[in-house]
Amino acid sequence: MKLLKLIFFTFLLFLIAYSTAFSQKEQVEIVDLDVSLDTTPKAAFDIKNEKVIQDSLLNDAFIYLDCNQQLSFQEIVNLQNTFVKYSDTVTWNPNCAYWVKITINNTLPHEYEWVLNLGKDLNLIDVFDPLPALNQYAHKRNGIFVSPTDRNIDEMVSQAKVRVNFLPKSKKTLFIRYQNINNRPIKADLKLIKKDKFEEDVKYRNLSQGIFQGLIWIMVFYNFLIFVLNRERVYLYYSLYLLGTALFLMVMSSLALDGVNGEVFHFIWYFAGLCVAFYFMFMRAFLKTEELFPKLDKGILWAIRIQFGVVAFVMLYYILTKNVKLIAILYTYSIVVQSAFILVVLVVLVTRIRKNKDKNKNKLIYFFVLGSLGLIAGAVTGNLLNWFELAPRAVGGAFVQVGIVSEILLFSMGLGYRMKLNEKEKQTAQENLIIQLKENESLQRTLNQELEQKVQERTQEIEQQKEQINKKNHQLEETNKKMTDSITYAARIQAAILGDITQLEEELGNAFILFRPRDIVSGDFYWLKKIEVEEKSYKIFVVADCTGHGVPGAFMTVMGVDSLEEIVRQEKTWKPDQILYKLDKRITAATTQRQSTGRQIRDGMDIVILVFEEGTNKAYFAGAKNPLFHIRGNEHLLTKGSTSAIGGTSKKEKSFSMHEITYQKGDVFYLYSDGFQDQFGGEKGMKYMSKLFREKLVAISNFPMATQKEILDKEFVEWKGTQSQTDDVILAGIRM
Repeated sequence: MKLLKLIFFTFLLFLIAYSTAFSQKEQVEIVDLDVSLDTTPKAAFDIKNEKVIQDSLLNDAFIYLDCNQQLSFQEIVNLQNTFVKYSDTVTWNPNCAYWVKITINNTLPHEYEWVLNLGKDLNLIDVFDPLPALNQYAHKRNGIFVSPTDRNIDEMVSQAKVRVNFLPKSKKTLFIRYQNINNRPIKADLKLIKKDKFEEDVKYRNLSQGIFQGLIWIMVFYNFLIFVLNRERVYLYYSLYLLGTALFLMVMSSLALDGVNGEVFHFIWYFAGLCVAFYFMFMRAFLKTEELFPKLDKGILWAIRIQFGVVAFVMLYYILTKNVKLIAILYTYSIVVQSAFILVVLVVLVTRIRKNKDKNKNKLIYFFVLGSLGLIAGAVTGNLLNWFELAPRAVGGAFVQVGIVSEILLFSMGLGYRMKLNEKEKQTAQENLIIQLKENESLQRTLNQELEQKVQERTQEIEQQKEQINKKNHQLEETNKKMTDSITYAARIQAAILGDITQLEEELGNAFILFRPRDIVSGDFYWLKKIEVEEKSYKIFVVADCTGHGVPGAFMTVMGVDSLEEIVRQEKTWKPDQILYKLDKRITAATTQRQSTGRQIRDGMDIVILVFEEGTNKAYFAGAKNPLFHIRGNEHLLTKGSTSAIGGTSKKEKSFSMHEITYQKGDVFYLYSDGFQDQFGGEKGMKYMSKLFREKLVAISNFPMATQKEILDKEFVEWKGTQSQTDDVILAGIRM
């Protein structure tokens, strides 16, 4: 909970910083000069062909240093003869403004429109492009601190560009002003790019990054949806990690800068920092380091706290000072230290694999370590290619993205394997319950046989009979205690399979479940499952009354829950009538097999199934003998189920029907077995009866659901009085 609060606080700081990132708009203007330009430049760059020009124009440019950053274009024109020839020894002071003058000669007999690349990570760029009219210049602006509406070109903003048009066999002199206001070095460059080539690069960037980003965002929403359904934080942390990665890559590829104020560029390390923090949080939840590696977990927890602290400090410092250079240095050291710590953690995890005897948990570690190494390999390779300029930047970026894809693939495989382990553990618990119930049944049968034999023996002599009875009574007490303990343990297992009632009430929404078994274990059960079929989500709720109660009834509940899991979760069956048909087939087959032993079996169940189609106001009902009671305001409707039960020995052809219901907000549905209405009690010791039961539901239907549960529970206890409970009781109410 503390970590979630820290995440919220850090995002709040980011939003505050982001809100300060929008600068004032400036309109593009035409500049009139009061003085003629020097039309005989000392050097010029010649356009000799129509291909992409790779040479830098700076070698033919002249430069002027303006450390006061106050000179206007008119004043610079008056000082044009004081410009000096550019050389590679020029040091670009981030606290000064620089004026660059370049003359470009179009030697071709055609008019061409080019794109002039001015450099990368530039704050404010002003380009003065001469117009055909004498002494008039078009003022074109770009840079990451320039409002998107004022940028001459608003694509690939991390490398500032402007459009430049050249008339046939003409010459023009451009004036360019460079200024960085965030204390970062000026990375100036001048290169001409054909307009068609630039547009192709933009389309390729948008297509490739769009596909890549789309895949990541699908994974973000998919894992967040799993978190919402299962409430497992590992999926929340993984979706946050993917979210930070996606935003980080959007800024790296300049995709996030197009159409927005470029100050977002300076939050790149912020997202990188969050990625590291969410990575560690995902690691803790995925590998359960707090349980398996307690000492290592303490170090990971401190790394998370420190990273969030650094992010919060950097955001506050940026809001107050705007000193991005110092922030970049601080964040660089932070990322280096965190990366080193990640490598140490991965090494420790690999060494612990040998000591850990649990192969399943070792596989989870392998998935995590290999995924992390895939990302590290891609990131290191891509950055080395970019730093040493061994390949185009797009190639380096591709290596980074391949590393990210490999990590996402392995992490997702690991999460799938983890989910499989959880399902296997649940299935094992169900199998253990079945074994336990069978042992109880066998023990009871053996005990009955022994009792019959002992009774015959005791009839021979009265004295021996008394002594043997006393001895056997003691044995019976011990056996009964063992049986009671065994059944109590079976009840705990049954409760684990059915799920916590409070949690199910929360998943159903505004609902209650009243569950009162007659014995320690129950023959009634409830069941809830959410599935997705053909991009639609359904919530399936079942209330069932199995034949008998106690151990035989509980045995049937396990068979019913196991069959429903196969029908709904594995076979993706959501229609309630189809679920009933398949359930009847399985239960009938199982009971028929038991009849082959020569015993007459009437095992079966009465059941109500209510399916909600999420995102709509539609519900679907089907029942086997038991009805659905629907109340809307002062109106109420009893929808009866089929006259056929699930299972049993009936030879008639069974029919189950599905009823579609369009509900409204405030409608109440009641699903129940016959245990409540069949209970004997009251002043005359009679059954409660279904009519009185439904009248009671109508009378309290406007009360809050928790209050209804208390009223019904109290009503049942008072009606029963000193009478023994007749049958298991289950009653569920759901308000839409």
